[in-house]
Amino acid sequence: MEGIIRVPVEHTGVHMPQFTVRIHHTDNGFRNFQFGDATEMVLECSSDDLVLTTKQQETVESGSVVPLLEAVYAELNIGDTVLARVYRAKGLRSLSVGDLVELRDEAGEREIWACSRFGWDVIEDALKEELG
Repeated sequence: MEGIIRVPVEHTGVHMPQFTVRIHHTDNGFRNFQFGDATEMVLECSSDDLVLTTKQQETVESGSVVPLLEAVYAELNIGDTVLARVYRAKGLRSLSVGDLVELRDEAGEREIWACSRFGWDVIEDALKEELG
């Protein structure tokens, strides 16, 4: 993506899956996401653009994407990396309750997660079709 500079991360030696990450903002008053809420894709990057701790990398390598979601949240709210600075330079607000994080793996499989008040909620297949 134009304007995004890759930020290399030190991997643990086991292959960490690569994801395309898309951020969708909602305008729903910062409440939990509901089917039918309007969304706007505001950013696309690679999981390589995120800075993960060794422990987070190991958890992603073992199959959980939650540490990746938490890294996205931290980057776009309090991060000081190139990705975080590019995000803020675009005038984008922080990632908030109700916003969506879309992850597409190397095989093209897609998961969409909604930021909730306490953690993340996976979005069902019907909504994935609506988001395109």
